Amino acid sequence: MRRYFSLVAFIIAAIITLLLSSVFWLLEMRAVSVGSGLTRVIDHPSDDTAFGGIFYSPFIDSDLPHHIYQQKQDSVAQIKAKIDYILKGAGERWSFGAIGISAIEPPDWLTSSDYKSDREYQRLFNKLDSIGGNANRMKDPDSLKLNDQARQALMDSLEQRSSDMRTSLEKETDHRVSYYLALTGYSLEPENRFFIQNGTYNLAIVKWGEIKVTRGDSVQKGVYVRKPISVRYASEAKQVLIPVSKKTYRILKPLLVVLVFGQVFLFIYIVIGLPVQILINISRGDAFNPKNVSRLRLMSLVLFLYGLLDLFGPNLLRLAFSSRIPGEFELSPFHTELWNNLHFFLAALAIFIVSKAFARGCRLKQEQELTI
Repeated sequence: MRRYFSLVAFIIAAIITLLLSSVFWLLEMRAVSVGSGLTRVIDHPSDDTAFGGIFYSPFIDSDLPHHIYQQKQDSVAQIKAKIDYILKGAGERWSFGAIGISAIEPPDWLTSSDYKSDREYQRLFNKLDSIGGNANRMKDPDSLKLNDQARQALMDSLEQRSSDMRTSLEKETDHRVSYYLALTGYSLEPENRFFIQNGTYNLAIVKWGEIKVTRGDSVQKGVYVRKPISVRYASEAKQVLIPVSKKTYRILKPLLVVLVFGQVFLFIYIVIGLPVQILINISRGDAFNPKNVSRLRLMSLVLFLYGLLDLFGPNLLRLAFSSRIPGEFELSPFHTELWNNLHFFLAALAIFIVSKAFARGCRLKQEQELTI
């Protein structure tokens, strides 16, 4: 009999798992199959800084002297790294589920457009290029030595100019911190990009042209266009950041801190505290106790509500802030979020079934005591 019931449990679990995985697979395949048979080509503006430098990839002549070539390559890499850092939106964060707050301080270095717009910096940089080219034509040791000294002096001047520009920027911005209401779980289509330029928030979105068929192949070309938006995007945290005032941030922060630590306390209480109390009662020979039934039901209810909050919370917030969030920002598909939260619902169901068994045992115990 025990083997029979174990086999039934195994079959039920296998059927439910198979059904869930099949539905998930079909939905994923449907999403992937959309647009199949069409080749899309995007014209990337690699030399254009109109999009905040996110596509900045200048040509570097490989015939330059190695140290000059390496210096330019490192300079471009540093510029791209700085742009990526800004777009990550690194800063102080407090989150409760799908909502939170963020405070971001502007970095103390400049983006590529600041260097490119400074004439003195460009004059020194171009002169350094010229000196590097002269070195290849020099054979006299004294001339080479003088050339190296001039190059070093120019590099020192470039460093000093960079320092002066950073100091100027610090005085101009006064390290103002930007405050935001953060909504988590958003992503952009792979071809769309967020960027910041001159203190404004923008999207680089693809404008697709007509589909052209050549020798049986369908090709659609697209170009990037700018779309100004009123929110910031933190790519690393996948958060849409809605600007708020410093006063609002100071009001929200203690509330979020209380909610975060309250959530931690509730999790420990439900996952550790209540099971320990139930085990203590069982060890005392008092397993079928009405309090144990209540504890199990509370555990089941909290896990179920947490799963619902995590499943529907982002969509409710999207609805509440629909006027602020651009349509290009997308939440994960419902079936994906359901799959990610399935363990909460299964755990809640399992504990609820156990609570029913304990409630039945409690009633039988009471009947037995009344009979005696």
